[in-house]
This record gives sequence, C-alpha cells and structure tokens, in this order.
Amino acid sequence: MNTERDTDKIYEQPQSKITPFSFTDEVASVFDDMARRSIPCYAQVQDAIASVAGKCYKYNGVIYDLGCSTGTSLYNIARRLQSNKLKLTGIDDAPAMVKQCRQKLGQFNLKGQIEILQGDISNFNYTHAEMFILNYVLQFISPDKKPVLLDTLYRALPKGGVLFLSDKTIQETEQLNTLFTDVYYEFKVNQGYSELEISQKREALENVLTPCTDKELMGLLKNAGFSSMEIIVKHLNFTSIVAVK
Repeated sequence: MNTERDTDKIYEQPQSKITPFSFTDEVASVFDDMARRSIPCYAQVQDAIASVAGKCYKYNGVIYDLGCSTGTSLYNIARRLQSNKLKLTGIDDAPAMVKQCRQKLGQFNLKGQIEILQGDISNFNYTHAEMFILNYVLQFISPDKKPVLLDTLYRALPKGGVLFLSDKTIQETEQLNTLFTDVYYEFKVNQGYSELEISQKREALENVLTPCTDKELMGLLKNAGFSSMEIIVKHLNFTSIVAVK
C-alpha cells in the first residue's frame, strides 16, 4: 500500500527549470509508484517475467536483471521459483536505486543467491548467464550503443538462453504516434497525474529517451543474433518481447 512518503509527487508543483530526468534519491524513493502509474500493464509485464523465468530457467546459471531499479522483477522471480538453487544478479548504475533495491529485498526471506551490484550494464563481464531481463532500460541508451549492448548479451547467453526486453516505443506513422501518445496521457490522468505533472515529466524526459519502433527493436535483436523472438505484452507505446538464442 502506498503512503504519503512513497507516492510520486515529484512534478506536482510548478518548476521554474525542468532538469533532465535522472534516477536520484527522490526518484528511487517513489519509483515503484511511478512505474505502476506510468507504465500500462506494468503488473502484467512483471507477472510475465516471473512466468517466463519459471518455465525457462534450468538452474544452470544466473538470471541477470539489468537496470534492476528497486528489484521488483527479482522479487517476483524469487517468490515464483522458491528455490535455493536460484541465482539472481541485479545491476544498476544509479547508487540510489541500488540502495533502495537492497533495502527492499532485504525485508523478505527470499530463497536463492541474490546479488545487487552497482555498475554500467554496457561494461560488465556476464559470467554463467542463463537469462537477461532488460526492462525499460534500452530506451535510455543512445542509438549507437543499443546494438553493442544487445550483441554483448547475445554472446553471453548459452543456446536456449532467454532475453526478456521491455521498452517504451514509438509508432511507425506520425498519425498513430500522436494517437497512442494522446491515449497514453489519458491513461496517466486516470492514474491520478495532473496535466502539469504529465507536462513537466514529458519535458524532463524529452532529450533523455531514445525509443524505437517495434520493428526497429525486432531488427536490433535479429542483428544481434536472436532468431526466435515474439511480442509477449503490448499496450499503447510500451512493448515486451521474449527472445531466445
């Protein structure tokens, strides 16, 4: 249950200068509420991640959650699998997120080995990888670095290894892009955000996000080497894909 302390009110008051969005202590403290109210089908995506892990994980390696934020995916997987053989590693480059994640997961008696690390996911030695989760992270990476990261993840996976990728997307045509954006803003209003909050956050994200179309995401995965991939959840301008090596 949300409290006054952990409810997202970052953009509730008018700001004279909108700074680029970043994962600060303030954002980390309200991130769970922010994600739930800002991402359509967020709960369903989290459930899908845990379900895919439950079906695909063979306990031969590590499930990596890249850009793990507060550890919601790690928590859901650990609760779903309930095994001491489970190996989970969460990586995030934001110190505030790492701190929040450790505190959050530390409240629960979760089975398995769970490690939370601070680091750059683009420059990490992924050993014994069996599954990667890349949840709403690729959108923050510059276009020239997206293929490099996906190539790295592909090479780190064994045959049959899985990548679960979720990202904010744009549409193929301007007409559909405008329509989906308008409907998405209506969704955020229905989640309790004011027009001011929506406007100010949009400005904060304007030069931070580099979203792709669904077709471009599929192309990036194919170019990395994945030959088997499918959209598992799609709602408005948010897409989740499962890709298998």
